[in-house]
Amino acid sequence: SLQELQDRQMEIISKSVRDVVSMFPTLHALCVGPGLGRHPLVFKVVQQVLQRGMESNLALILDADVLFMLSLEEYRELYEELLQYEGCIMTPNVMEMKRLPSPSLFGGENDNKNVIVEKGHVDAVSTGDFVMQCAEEGGLKRSGGIGDVLAGTISAYMAWNSIIERGNEGRDVQGLKQQRAFAVWTACCTVKRGNE
Repeated sequence: SLQELQDRQMEIISKSVRDVVSMFPTLHALCVGPGLGRHPLVFKVVQQVLQRGMESNLALILDADVLFMLSLEEYRELYEELLQYEGCIMTPNVMEMKRLPSPSLFGGENDNKNVIVEKGHVDAVSTGDFVMQCAEEGGLKRSGGIGDVLAGTISAYMAWNSIIERGNEGRDVQGLKQQRAFAVWTACCTVKRGNE
């Protein structure tokens, strides 16, 4: 019956969320998006995982299909929450940026608390307060999969940054925000240099 199918789906979603969340105590950062796919049930799992990640104060690096998910109307509230979450780094390319509800977050005042990397010939890293640009030359063309490599590299740098932040509690908020942006910018430069 339809009800049995819906119950089974909810069971699968709950178990998947529990399995992922059970690993949180061992993580400093969580990268979501590369290789995710666009199945609606997967999106339901991801929604709950991201909410739990924010509750756990985990660095969240969002790329690829999760950015597509966040462009959908039913996930608008989650998108708005993530824009206000300081531990969130979104890494949209030009097309992903166009799909997101705020097409350009770099052209004026905004109150976002997260970090956004607009990938392109020159990567722009924005915290809402300021923008840093990674103008490293890199390859002549952005090869397939390099965005996934960037998301993974940002995840590693943010994991290290999370460890440093825990040792510097009580430091000014603006300084921590700049430190996160610098870690992301450094990851952008690392990937571009590695892709020459």
